[in-house]
Amino acid sequence: MILKKVVNENGKIVYEPIQFEDAVKLSKKELVFTDEDEEERYDDFADESEEPKSNKKDIQKIMMGLPFLDDEDLKEIVDDIIRNPLEFKDFPLAALMPFLDDEDADRLFLTCVDDDQLSKNTDISSLAHFVSEACLDTLAEGYMNGKYQHVDLDTVYPFMSGKTMKKLFKYYLNKKDNK
Repeated sequence: MILKKVVNENGKIVYEPIQFEDAVKLSKKELVFTDEDEEERYDDFADESEEPKSNKKDIQKIMMGLPFLDDEDLKEIVDDIIRNPLEFKDFPLAALMPFLDDEDADRLFLTCVDDDQLSKNTDISSLAHFVSEACLDTLAEGYMNGKYQHVDLDTVYPFMSGKTMKKLFKYYLNKKDNK
């Protein structure tokens, strides 16, 4: 049996039984195993599902070569990131941005904002100064329409145009009035 540590309404720690499928979604620190076979099964599953660790030296080599890539090569890298964002979750996207044309920088920025894994590992303010005003306006419009609520817009205000800031200001005022 597998037990999950839970704090009840009285503030006491209690242990509730959970299914294996639910247990594998949690950290082993949160679980108690009453059966060695279940613990071994959990460990085996965790070993199989672990993603390979990124190689920092390989990432450094790639970054050192960025200035020597032509526009087509850079566009191909951006396309790869957009198609497979999980493969690039450890890659510092801010290092790539200065070498991209405006269109690719905008596409990569919006992908980063859209993708949960990339947005968790990337500070979008480090990318914002490489994108167009139209891209930041798209971000603001999406935010106002409820799409990018997970994004902390405060960090990108310095890079937004006055026109976009005015739209956000009106949005915040209307939102406050509607409460």
